[in-house]
Amino acid sequence: MFLKLVKPYLVMTVLIPILFFFQNCSNLQTKSYDIDEFVNRFKDDSAGEATFSCIHFNSRSVHTNFDQISAFVNPLEFDFDVIGPSETWLKDTDNLPNMPGYNSVCSNRCEKSGGGVGLYVRNSYSFFKRQDLVSDETL
Repeated sequence: MFLKLVKPYLVMTVLIPILFFFQNCSNLQTKSYDIDEFVNRFKDDSAGEATFSCIHFNSRSVHTNFDQISAFVNPLEFDFDVIGPSETWLKDTDNLPNMPGYNSVCSNRCEKSGGGVGLYVRNSYSFFKRQDLVSDETL
């Protein structure tokens, strides 16, 4: 799944390293944190830096494990820009569970079990799904 975010950022804060592709972003910086480091570093969210934050989970069924994902993210008291569950295990026309403050988009694996990816994107972002980059062969 490919999305184009319509808001440029220079610094990327990553809790769990994931692969993200940015064009024309020569000042990209990344850093990984454990939970305590993260909470201490961002508890006030007043670092004064332009940040883009994302977190990734291998959800192994987003419907089954949504409460556990929420229980992990909520105590961090940080509004990630993007939350990306993989292995959503959604069927055909299923959608991601609702997450307040976020819009969601997903690509489900059809005709097979498992797989699937999704993104929760903060409401403050404008984005669109790049259909020209989607191939049934990649699902």
